[in-house]
Amino acid sequence: MRSNGQHTGRATRGLAGGFTLVELLVVIGIIGILIAASLVVGTRVVGGGKERATHDTLKLLDTALQNYIQEKGEIPPPTVNDPIITGTSTFVIADMLASPGVWVDTTALFVLQAQTSRTAKEAVDRIPAQFVRRSGTQQQFTTVLDAWKNPIRYVHPAFDGRIDPQKSVATLLGPATPGRTYVPANVLRTSADSDMGVCPNNRPYFYSAGPDGKPETIADNIYLVKPQVSVD
Repeated sequence: MRSNGQHTGRATRGLAGGFTLVELLVVIGIIGILIAASLVVGTRVVGGGKERATHDTLKLLDTALQNYIQEKGEIPPPTVNDPIITGTSTFVIADMLASPGVWVDTTALFVLQAQTSRTAKEAVDRIPAQFVRRSGTQQQFTTVLDAWKNPIRYVHPAFDGRIDPQKSVATLLGPATPGRTYVPANVLRTSADSDMGVCPNNRPYFYSAGPDGKPETIADNIYLVKPQVSVD
């Protein structure tokens, strides 16, 4: 009887005098939970860091806009001429699809305007290099990116809210300067391709389309001041 008791005691004390199988399974389960929790927290920290970085970029762009307004005494115009000397295009700064899958790079067009204001240009130049992408043979276009590497959007009051059905730019702004052509020639802005935001106090604003890169999913868009949204 004593021998059997000693055998039973050794079994309950576990494998090789260590943990029992049940205890090992519990420990493994706890480790798994801790790893999963750390991954969730890490993902949230990374996501929060991207939101903060994007918010900081939006602040610099808004500072550039405010500096432009103070220096020029008015908001930037809703169009900008092609910077190429021989160009005949007048680019329309409308937050919308220019063609299927291709958005008008409105912030790049604003940055082009900002070059005419010393203080606005200084603010743009403070944007960290990792959030700037330049294109064109003369680097005339500067795309400003959010932390998800998507272009930041710029909404001008001349083309805010919902514009549907399609309208010609000439109808909205008047004829283009002789020898020039509006690009794009027509404006269509709906919930399928924009946030449909209305500019607060008739002042342009910038926003990021957030992690999903879709401006129409307003819930995850990032704004400095969230605009009112036109209803379909």
